[in-house]
Amino acid sequence: RFDRLRAEQELREARGLATSAAVELAEARAGLVAMLPRDVSVGRVPARTDLDEPPVLPDALMTRAVAGRAELRALQRSAERADFEAEAARRSRLPAPSVFGGLKRADDGAGRVRGGVFGLSVSVPLFDSGSREAARWGAERARVEAERASIEHQIRVEITRTSEALALRQSALADDAPAAADELIQIAEVAYREGEMGVLELLDAFRTAARARARSLELQRDARLAQIALERAVGDVLWP
Repeated sequence: RFDRLRAEQELREARGLATSAAVELAEARAGLVAMLPRDVSVGRVPARTDLDEPPVLPDALMTRAVAGRAELRALQRSAERADFEAEAARRSRLPAPSVFGGLKRADDGAGRVRGGVFGLSVSVPLFDSGSREAARWGAERARVEAERASIEHQIRVEITRTSEALALRQSALADDAPAAADELIQIAEVAYREGEMGVLELLDAFRTAARARARSLELQRDARLAQIALERAVGDVLWP
């Protein structure tokens, strides 16, 4: 009777843990659905099989980040605009000829007369050489380049940090032995049936195996989160 009561108590505790896990899963699913369009449904997320796949070297990831990060592309466009504006300002000191032409109609006593009109005008800047405007756009280019260098440094640091974290997570995942939990349960069940251990030792073996399985899932989760962190640092999908 003691064995049965003790096993039932352990079963109730296990069901309570399963209920808590189901509640957390439902809350996470609801939070995910709230961020998606209405016509998108969330199904079961399949297990990843590429958690132990090593990432690309940090230098290659940095090159990919420079090409993929939106803020860096925007700064590149700003730098190009500053160059164009500065060049246009420097050209404003040169004479700017313009040619115009058209048709002209006039009425006289004999009727309406039509003819062509052509002209040439040249504007010569005497007091505005465009140097001030060119200097302003040159300073804007320097500011953009400084901001770009700062962001690239931050990205490089983030890529290095997340790459090292991912390597540690993958190393811990490689050292995990989830099959040992099943073997432990089999040995404990055989020993209990043969009378070599009591129910407390059997339940302790089940608890140990459950903790091992939970730890294995946590290692997989941490490895996947490390992959996602590295993808965010790069600004592109690395493990599709």
